[in-house]
Formats: sequence, C-alpha cells, structure tokens
Amino acid sequence: MVTLGHCRGFIFDLDGTLIDSETYHRRAFAQAMAEMAGYGFTAEDADEFVGITSLCFAARLAERHRLDLDPKAVAERALEILEGSFRADLYPGAGEFVRAHAGRVPMALASNSPRRIVLQALDQCGLGGCFAAVVTADDAQRRKPDPEMVHLTLRRLGTPSGSTLVLEDTAIGVEAARRAGCPVVLVDNGLAGMAGVLPSGVAVVTWAALLAAAGLPAV
Repeated sequence: MVTLGHCRGFIFDLDGTLIDSETYHRRAFAQAMAEMAGYGFTAEDADEFVGITSLCFAARLAERHRLDLDPKAVAERALEILEGSFRADLYPGAGEFVRAHAGRVPMALASNSPRRIVLQALDQCGLGGCFAAVVTADDAQRRKPDPEMVHLTLRRLGTPSGSTLVLEDTAIGVEAARRAGCPVVLVDNGLAGMAGVLPSGVAVVTWAALLAAAGLPAV
C-alpha cells in the first residue's frame, strides 16, 4: 500500500519514470557508435544502457572492446541525433499525477539528461510549468547514482530530505535518492526487470497505484 500523506515534496526522474523515452536515447547512441566507431550495438548493450549516460557508456564500451573513439564526441553526436528524433510520450497516469499536485505540493525534476533535452521533453508533454526546480546533468558535476544531483534539487526545492519522495525507475536513481536521505519508490512502467538490483525495502509501484494513493481517478 502506497501512502503519500507524509510527503512535503516530490522529486521526479524523467526518462523511464515520467516519459517513455529510452528507445530514442538508445537509438541515438547506437547510431553515434556506428558512425564514429563502426560499432554494432547489441541487445545486451541495450539492457546495460538503461540509466547510464551516453558519455559513461561510450567510455565503458571503448575500454571493453578496445575501440578507438572519443567518448565525449560520441555523446555529443548522440545528443545531436536525439534532438532531431525525440518525442516525449508520457506514461499513462504520470501527467495526471503531476498536474494534480502542481501548485499544491513543491515538485522538482532531477534528470541525468542534458538540460536542452529535458526542456524539450517538458515542452512537448506540457509539464513545463509544473516544477519549482529542474536540475539536469548540466547542473551537477557528478550524476546519479552519486547523490549530488538530489542534494542540489532539495536545496532548490526547499524541502527536507526525509519527507521528500523521490520517484525513479532504475537502481541507479534509487541509490542516489537513498544516499541523499530521501524516501524513494521505483515506478514500474513495464520495465522493472531492467531496473537493476534494488536495496531491500524499496517499494515498486505503478502510476495507477500512485493515483489511487493520491485519491485521484484511474486513467
């Protein structure tokens, strides 16, 4: 049973939590790797790519397969491809939950994606005015699972860590929230099996369950 009565604020992840965007990120990265390193992206790579930045994963693949590439250049090319193809498709129930709490509960977004992609996504799905703070990979030196991004988001949101619920879709995001001292749930949008190994005690929920906990109608 999900309870939200104690929550004084919400911090949302974006990709895989609010919007179904992983396919676009994966395709853009795979195309960049093919163009710049002649590398063929595999199904195993696709699973491992969930929750990891293009920069980090390009460096990992370069080391693993001894590829002659510049991880930063690959990440920049992937971002260029992504900007031309990206569509922000909200998961059913996600938009309803966010809009119902906008202006009533302090809310923020904390995403490992670059700011220009995050703002593009928020504009496309009509949630741009719902968040008091938007923190992206451009704002933090260290990305999730490091807690820096969550700490920064809490400061900008002005809510205490112990009563600010973080909503994530990967073990990486869950770890960042836990290390920042926040309660956290993993939102299962059908890909919970790819989330990674979760710490004990982390609840796995759906948007339907969150809507019900908030007393909102199902979609």
